[in-house]
Amino acid sequence: MSSKKDLTGQRFGRLTVLEDSGKRNLNGDVRWLCLCDCGNIKSETGSNLKYRTRSCGCLQKERRIKHGHNHRGKTTKLYRTWMNMKNRCVNPNIPGFKYWGGKGISVCQEWKNDFITFMKWALSHGYKPGLAIARIDSNKGYCPENCRFKTRSENAREAGKKGLGWRKAYQGKNV
Repeated sequence: MSSKKDLTGQRFGRLTVLEDSGKRNLNGDVRWLCLCDCGNIKSETGSNLKYRTRSCGCLQKERRIKHGHNHRGKTTKLYRTWMNMKNRCVNPNIPGFKYWGGKGISVCQEWKNDFITFMKWALSHGYKPGLAIARIDSNKGYCPENCRFKTRSENAREAGKKGLGWRKAYQGKNV
């Protein structure tokens, strides 16, 4: 059985040790009850606290979301929407760049480098899989005041009415 050093009150990453849980691992290690900054309670061994564990799991989840990954580690459609929106405005190697970045269309600072902020806006403004982001005024950039979500066919139909030829550049491409 391993010796017990009292970790009560000590902090490890986002975890603060509350007390000995009274439970032991098979090898006799003490399992400590810890309070995470997010409010969850987690039971963890002292060695894991010292060398490995930094939260109840919320930290990993935040990192995954920040980088647009779902629970399976794959990028989400919303993350790809965000990346495509940015690329259309800054990457001259993207087909159709001339219709966005080439015309001075940009992404607001609020969204440019912060997927989480974009995701919160999108989810609170009707985003669902299958919808595309659309600018209300095609002469203005991507920002909360100038964007909404529509089906791709609605978006293409409106672009056709406005005489925009960018659809040809993207025909058959998944953007």
